[in-house]
Amino acid sequence: MNIRIRSIIQIVLLVCLTIYAIYAVNFLPSDPGPLCELQDRVPTNELVYVNHARCRMGCRDINKKLVEKVYQEGTVNCDKSSYKNGHARYALEKRDKRGDKIRVIVEDDDGKHLIITVIRLGQEDHCTCS
Repeated sequence: MNIRIRSIIQIVLLVCLTIYAIYAVNFLPSDPGPLCELQDRVPTNELVYVNHARCRMGCRDINKKLVEKVYQEGTVNCDKSSYKNGHARYALEKRDKRGDKIRVIVEDDDGKHLIITVIRLGQEDHCTCS
């Protein structure tokens, strides 16, 4: 095989590999990792509400019963979940009776589940919680 044909084959293979790599990164499903599933949900009477969450609940018209329902039945939004200070934070979401999407941020602190904040998505509020 002459050098010119070998070079053309190498270029074609390189282009094919590049196209596949771009496709794989953008379109093939990836392993979402542990932040996409909150497996061990504790009983709702064991949830710990931090002061910030209580304040947000008050000014966003979200009661404890709704937070518990989102915690129990909500789905994890992988894109909004993260690790912070070595602890996993899960963004659980569910629609309420009015059709509003409610997001509850739960931190897993070595098995203790802390309610960090609650959000009524798509609505502005004027909370002054710190």
